[in-house]
Amino acid sequence: DIPEDCREQREKIRFLLKANGFKQVQKSVYINPYPLDRAAITYLHQSGLDKYIRFFRIDETDSDKEFKKLFNL
Repeated sequence: DIPEDCREQREKIRFLLKANGFKQVQKSVYINPYPLDRAAITYLHQSGLDKYIRFFRIDETDSDKEFKKLFNL
């Protein structure tokens, strides 16, 4: 989680994720079936906020029906 004193940057990250097609599935968890834009990754590194963020690539899940519906796949 991004600390409260970084609130403005936290809002920018939420905007960035949503602008890149990510959907929120839990309070601090966003997903997307596609890779994050390279410019967004560069911004996260340059802002120093990448130390608060974790990226995961998931190739398999017990059920993907809900996620496919979320992204109209």
